[in-house]
Amino acid sequence: MTYIVDFTAMTQTNLSTHMNRKVRRRPKFNSIVTVNSSSLSVTPTNSSTECIWEFMGDEGIWTEYQKPGCSLDSPEVERLYQLNPQSQVSFTAGRQIYTLDFSGMHQVNKKYGTKRHVRRIACEAQQTNSQFSQACWQFKDMDGNWKNYSKGGSRGHCSVSSQDIEAQYQLDTVKMSFRAGRFNYELNFSDMTQTNLSTNTRRSVRRIEQ
Repeated sequence: MTYIVDFTAMTQTNLSTHMNRKVRRRPKFNSIVTVNSSSLSVTPTNSSTECIWEFMGDEGIWTEYQKPGCSLDSPEVERLYQLNPQSQVSFTAGRQIYTLDFSGMHQVNKKYGTKRHVRRIACEAQQTNSQFSQACWQFKDMDGNWKNYSKGGSRGHCSVSSQDIEAQYQLDTVKMSFRAGRFNYELNFSDMTQTNLSTNTRRSVRRIEQ
């Protein structure tokens, strides 16, 4: 089949069947906050391309395979994938044992049988890191001072970093969800605020270009 990719409409068209499909462009993230549970598989096109592997974690948060919490990290998963893209591998995370199925793009908890989506993202890390390093995201804390978003901060683990927020901002996302401590929050890019979904407390947010 022959196709045309239209960057203006962000679609691809099959010239034989005239079927249209949506197309999107994604940068690389260390941790992606999204509600899309579909798997994604992208094949690298050159040696300068790096791949990250992620599983769909709790509350719809894509989470990268990382040590020491997991026995595998993204580079190791990619190495195993390159050896056999149709294979299955076992790994541990905490006290649980999992099977990672490359052909089905999912992982299964061997004890409970819980299945989670897995995806593989390929992109040029150097270009992406340069793009996302140009902005810093902050929120106004209760003491009136501006604080940086920091993943796993001292005041309670935050599920996103400033880089994660910038990634969503670059995708023209209107709102994104994240977790800090025991609370869930919604960040609204339109009015530049974050809202605690339990207490409805709203705080100002700002983006600083560096």
